[in-house]
Amino acid sequence: MRRPSTRRFAALGLFASATGIFTAIGCSLNLDSSLMNRDGGGSDAGALEAEAVPSDAQGDTAKPVDGASTDGAMMGGGMGECSTDADCQGDGGTGAEAGGCVASATCDTTWHLCVLDVCPTSACQASVCLPSSTCSLPATYGFSTTSFSVSYGGVIGAGPTYAIAAAWPFVFVATNNGVIAYNVVDPTSGTPPVVPVHGVPFVPLAVVAVGRRVYFVTDTQGAGPSYHQAIAWVDVPQNPFVTSFEASSAWVSTNQFAVQNVLTNGASGLFLAYGSAQLEPVANVQPPLGDLSAITAYANAGLPMGAYFVASTGPRLLSYRYDGTAHFPNFALITKAGTSLAQANPEQTLSAWGPMDGQASFATGGDGSVVYEGAILNELDAGGSNGLATARLSWLIDSATGGNIDTSTYVDLVHYSPPANAQVVGPTAWVDPKTALALVAPSALQTNSTVVQVANRTPPGLAPGKKQLLSVAPSALGVSASNGFAYALAQDDPSNQTCTVYEFAPSCGSGD
Repeated sequence: MRRPSTRRFAALGLFASATGIFTAIGCSLNLDSSLMNRDGGGSDAGALEAEAVPSDAQGDTAKPVDGASTDGAMMGGGMGECSTDADCQGDGGTGAEAGGCVASATCDTTWHLCVLDVCPTSACQASVCLPSSTCSLPATYGFSTTSFSVSYGGVIGAGPTYAIAAAWPFVFVATNNGVIAYNVVDPTSGTPPVVPVHGVPFVPLAVVAVGRRVYFVTDTQGAGPSYHQAIAWVDVPQNPFVTSFEASSAWVSTNQFAVQNVLTNGASGLFLAYGSAQLEPVANVQPPLGDLSAITAYANAGLPMGAYFVASTGPRLLSYRYDGTAHFPNFALITKAGTSLAQANPEQTLSAWGPMDGQASFATGGDGSVVYEGAILNELDAGGSNGLATARLSWLIDSATGGNIDTSTYVDLVHYSPPANAQVVGPTAWVDPKTALALVAPSALQTNSTVVQVANRTPPGLAPGKKQLLSVAPSALGVSASNGFAYALAQDDPSNQTCTVYEFAPSCGSGD
């Protein structure tokens, strides 16, 4: 059988293959420079080329560190920054044009950003503020709410997994023409307002949401020993009257090169992992940053050879290594990540489910839990395997302090009969502590399509009736979630001049 590709992030642009086979799943950005042909072992799923896709989202509960900048949001009537509720009242946070649409305006003292409750309705209904400053009649929506075309450009070279980030009520898309945002406060609208993002004068390698903050990061550039990369960020108020964003940015130096992944650091910053050395050096990056800032990446002592980072869990990192001989994935937790004391704990082998393929995807939750999608091999009585039997989702790490991988809490997404011999695993999104959005191929005969489903943690199972089929392969999708909504970005234009965003409301629709 053929080995899965384990390239990750390093060479910005390597992910934009014609086949889209970048499994934005748990792996890394290795804009294929980072993806540097790491040997991940063998695959028994036929001519499978997959890779682990990394987690790029932490949910809305991430907290900024003290002193972190909240510059960046521009809105009608105010700048969105606050210390008390009074700062969000009137023109300070709502804008006089809001009229009677705003039921309340408070300050999120964690992020120091205004939170506006605009045209409140019952669950699974939407009402928006009209030009007359009155609320529209509520419209009911279900699981699959709408979709819209991104005409600003196609998907960035790293692939759709790294090209979308949500901080409700906005979705940010990194295109090959630059960054654009959309106001998605109305989940039923197929033409959401475009919100310009200023201050990001580069095409990023990855866009990552960490709570209310959205980051834009490039790969490293220049020659060593001091390399450089651009980092920009914007803090996003929960205010649908925002008309544009102004990002803060910095041109920083670093002692490493070839970005392997960009992950939340469990607070309001980033872990930047580099593929330039065997022990996958990692920097802990936290604004404020300036053009003279230097970030230092530290090696991770004890990291097994061939392992790389696919997710974070609180202040720790999670590494992944696929053993192509035994056909088992292996995981290790790294403590004190991004410091000189970073240390990998002993690897834990996931063998309880039987032999597995190397394709996988991961998502980090706001509670530090890690959701994992993998594919179980179809074993033959005579030995070996003839493809993939099952796509499975599990809550691999249950919290930011969990020390062991959990093999008991899982949901079987699709059973493949006949066995599948292609990439079936797509990206996944943590929606809330009890819910995940799962994207996989619907059958062995439909691996160029993706079924979107809702997986419940307690009790484990698929939400009945909540299923949507997309006419795009799992490898050509990226997903991000915020405030109970999930957004899937599809790289569905063969010329890569446009792309499509699909919106989902996991708590709504059939089976409620």
